Amino acid sequence: MIKNIEVEKSKIDFKSLYLIKEINIDTVTFIKYETDTTMSMMHNDTHSNVVLKDIIGTEIFRASHDVLIELAGKTGMLIKGFEIEKVKKRVEITKIKWL
Repeated sequence: MIKNIEVEKSKIDFKSLYLIKEINIDTVTFIKYETDTTMSMMHNDTHSNVVLKDIIGTEIFRASHDVLIELAGKTGMLIKGFEIEKVKKRVEITKIKWL
């Protein structure tokens, strides 16, 4: 698993990241990680290294059909987060915020 990634400084607007752990028929399981930033060795002025520190927890959510299709084959990837809405009588993920 990736523990350290390089990201443009202008795109670092998060304190934690989510790892897509498992995708089922109608649910997605995420592992939430606390992050820390350090200076990039190669691109000091424009990029920072984002380091995954501690696991904050595991979260399981129902997801819309469109989101499940968007996430297909992406287990193990990191995302910034997601948007949740009440759809009919349940709460589900309706949008993924990609890194």
